[in-house]
Parts: sequence; C-alpha cells; structure tokens
Amino acid sequence: MSTEGQPPTILESAPPATAKAEPAGPGFRYGLWLANLRSIQEEFYAYRDYAPVGPEATRGSGQILPFVRGLYLSAKIIYFIREVLHAKDLNVNWGHIIHETQIYCSPECDIIIHKHKSARVWNGDVLDFHFVDTKHVVAVVSCKSEVNSIDDEYYKKMTAFGITRVGLIGEVASRTNFDNLRSKAQAAGYADFWCLALQDALGRAHNEPSLVQFIQFLEAL
Repeated sequence: MSTEGQPPTILESAPPATAKAEPAGPGFRYGLWLANLRSIQEEFYAYRDYAPVGPEATRGSGQILPFVRGLYLSAKIIYFIREVLHAKDLNVNWGHIIHETQIYCSPECDIIIHKHKSARVWNGDVLDFHFVDTKHVVAVVSCKSEVNSIDDEYYKKMTAFGITRVGLIGEVASRTNFDNLRSKAQAAGYADFWCLALQDALGRAHNEPSLVQFIQFLEAL
C-alpha cells in the first residue's frame, strides 16, 4: 500500500532501563529506630559510673543502684518495643506470667509481649505491673545492664510456663566476649542475645548489627 502523502511514522523508543539502587543500610525506618536505641545507650553511659562522693564514701556510693538502673533500662526498652509494634495487636508490659493451672506465677519478667488484656494489673502513679495468662504470651525479653554471663535457669523456668520464645538484651557487654555470650545464650535456648553497646579498654561503641537483629526479631512476632 502506498504511503505517499502520509506523515511519517515516528517510532518512540523507551528510555533505557536503569537498575533500582538498593539502600546501603537497613533502611530509613530502621534508621529512626536505631537512633532511638542509640539514645538509650548514650543516656545510660552518661551516668553509668560516677566516682564515689564524700570523704567517707563507700564502694558504689555516687552510683545509681543496679536494680534501679536495670528497671529503668527495662522501661526504656518497653517503650521502644511498643513503638516498633504499634501497628500490631500486641501489648508490652512488665510483670508475671500465670501458669495454665492458675496456681503458679513465673519469675519476674522484665518484658512480656502478649495478646489481649492482662488478667490483673497493679497500677498506680509509680507501679505498673501486669499478670498475664500464659496462653496469651507471645514472647519474653530479659533485660540486663551489664552482661557477663548467661542465666540458663531463667530460660528453663520460662519453658515450664510454656514460653519458648525468650530473648536477652543487655545495655553493655565486653567486645571480646560478645560472640561467646551470644553462642551460649542460643545454646541455652534463647532466641538470641542483643546488646546496645560493646566495651573494651578503649571505650564503648554502638553494637549496630545486633540492634538491627533485635528489631527484626520484634517485627517477626
């Protein structure tokens, strides 16, 4: 067929395909969460080891009590986990787990991640302590300020209540001992051991790979 007198057909070529660049790090959302965890570690580092005060100071005076420091760490991690899990129908609290027989309660749990409401709450201006039925528990996370060893017995006690997803998170651990502690925790049954910071004679630094793995653990719940 003759095309004389007709305008020429213009063939448009598609732009060359370009490979989609992958983010170099764990991503923007993770960056926000990691910044939160870093701020927790920096706050604790700021007042971890004050020198003793006063002419008759005894060992440990001028320092925040380990129990208080551990309790505050647990609270900060609870707030963080609530932020990560805000879109899921899960609660995050400090408390005890009630055995399925309704007769026994577990050892203290720094962090209980659970479905539904708690069976009972001791609540007030200071105390917010929950009792959670074991059938509603999704996971437990144990918090420690300074981790030098792994408590095998704690995991065993949790399994007696039917809880097998138990994690361990610390504020700080030795840089040279972290991998060993993590292996021991996993061998004891813990889901994993995470640590906000690692320390050696030269100072301390954020343990970012461990923090990313902690967030991944939470997102998988």
